[in-house]
Amino acid sequence: LQINKNRIFIINNFSDITKNQSFNKNKQTNSICSLANLRIEKDHINLFNAIEILVKEFKYKDLLVYCLGNYYNDNYYHNLVALIKQKEISNNIKIVGSVTNISKYLNKCEIGVLSSSIEGLPVSLIEYGLAELPVVCTDVGQCSKVIQNRVSGILVPPKNSKILAKAIHYLLKNKKESVEMGKKLKNHINSHYSEASFLKNYLEIIHKS
Repeated sequence: LQINKNRIFIINNFSDITKNQSFNKNKQTNSICSLANLRIEKDHINLFNAIEILVKEFKYKDLLVYCLGNYYNDNYYHNLVALIKQKEISNNIKIVGSVTNISKYLNKCEIGVLSSSIEGLPVSLIEYGLAELPVVCTDVGQCSKVIQNRVSGILVPPKNSKILAKAIHYLLKNKKESVEMGKKLKNHINSHYSEASFLKNYLEIIHKS
C-alpha cells in the first residue's frame, strides 16, 4: 500500500472474559480445555490423535477434553465425530459448542491446548492466560509471542500428535511446574495483552498522531 512503515502501529488483542467472572483452583483431575472453533485449520484431528495416545499408551483413562467453540453440520464436524468413535475415545472428548460462560470450563481444567496448523494471534491463548492455565500450543503464527516455551507453556510443532501428547503428559504429571507456568502466562498477558495495555498503546498512538 506504499504506506510509510513509521505510520504503521500494532496493538495486541485483549479479552474481557474476567469481567463479572471468577476463577478458582478447584480443578478436575486430568482435564483439558480446547478453545477453538471446529474448523480445519484448528486441526482437532491432531488433538484427537494425541488424546488417543494419552488414553491408550499413557493410560489416562479418566482424561477429559472440553472442546469449546462454534461448529457446523459440515463434513469436518462429521469426520471428527466419526474419528472419536473410531479411536474409542468418546468418554474422553466432550464437544460442548459455543458457550457464553467460558470461565465455567476454564475453572474445571488443568491445562489449555491449541493444536492448530495455521494461526494469527489466537485470543484463546489470552483467555487461557487470564484463567492462569498452563498451555500446550503448536508453534504457528504469533503463538510464540504469547507463549514462552518451557516458561509459560510448551510449544510443539504442528501436525505431530506424538509430541503434542508428550507435552500434555508433561504438564499433567508435573503439577507444581504447571501451576508456575500458568502464573507466568497470566503475568505476561496482563502486561502485554490486557485491556489496560491496549488503551495505553492506543493513547500513545493518538498522541503521536
